[in-house]
Amino acid sequence: MKRSSLVALLISLFFIYLFVFNPAPGAWYRGEATMAQAFLATRVDWPTVGRLLLHLKWLPFAGALGFLILSLVVRAWRWQLIARPLDRVPLDRMFHLTNLGYMANNLLPMRLGEVLRAGALGLRSQVPVAGALATIVLERMMDMIGALSVLVLMVLMQGDLLEAAGAASPEALGALDRFRSLAPLLATGAGLGLAFLLLLVLFRERSLVLSEALLTRFLPARPAARLHRLFATFSSGLEILRSPWEALLLLAQTSLLMGCYLASLACMVHAYGLHQEMALFGQAPFASLLMLLVFVSLGYMIPAAPGAFGTVQYFTALAMGLIGAGAEEATSFALGNHLITWLVLTVLGLVALPFLRLRFSDVMQWKESGP
Repeated sequence: MKRSSLVALLISLFFIYLFVFNPAPGAWYRGEATMAQAFLATRVDWPTVGRLLLHLKWLPFAGALGFLILSLVVRAWRWQLIARPLDRVPLDRMFHLTNLGYMANNLLPMRLGEVLRAGALGLRSQVPVAGALATIVLERMMDMIGALSVLVLMVLMQGDLLEAAGAASPEALGALDRFRSLAPLLATGAGLGLAFLLLLVLFRERSLVLSEALLTRFLPARPAARLHRLFATFSSGLEILRSPWEALLLLAQTSLLMGCYLASLACMVHAYGLHQEMALFGQAPFASLLMLLVFVSLGYMIPAAPGAFGTVQYFTALAMGLIGAGAEEATSFALGNHLITWLVLTVLGLVALPFLRLRFSDVMQWKESGP
């Protein structure tokens, strides 16, 4: 096992431990509890967690699934627009390629799905692999802009949450304050990344001349020429940013994507019947959903085992607790929402294989040798 994969696995195991158990090392150190009591005390009553999961309301649950699938259609539509300067790929093929990437991320380490779907796009279209990778970089930058927008909205609506926080815990108020301090840092990172891509597009010829000069100065002729061709192909994958109208459409698609995620989470809250039981959610539902989406996104961003097991459950349960869910309800929601998402994305990815005329063995071979 590669060191990076081992570290990701250990991160997942750590968060799974925090999700399942309620460690109290201080009590053990002071002699107030045995080691087993201090480190292996469970957080919740697991039979109650299971009963909550089995008694979901089917209509809002179906709505959550519908918005999840709609988000995949929107994501495929956005990717199609980004890749259009390189090749006009049909929307249904982009949909299957998107699902293939998610399936690979769920089953393979190190988020290899991004690289694999770039290779599959190159194989099933006229888009070169380096250009396909550039479209995915731009897609992830748009995701970062969307996530940052959600975070900024949450901070702007912090007043609504604070006004509704009469019965909220000090931990909830502290979490809101910490996110207020994080917003400038995330905004700076996203802004610098987007500025770099825009400069690469607006001054493409100068960038190519500069890259060629630097590569030929520090590398032998053949690898320098190869890397220069890859850089030129990569920069061509960002051509969509030259059009202001299409750039605005990308932002609109990203907003729609964030809306799908919020609607899916709202439906899951209603499926559990928690919309009237959670203190903050009942009085400030939109601001609460924004905070929930921020925490769920954070769980996916942390490097972890395939499928983000452990990190997503922990941060989802943490957010649900902050907006007023009980321990069992927060744990059951975190399990149900993540498992359903994982299953849907994995099944749709497996279904995509025959439509793309691929086999799972092809994906595994790409994992070893690259697409």
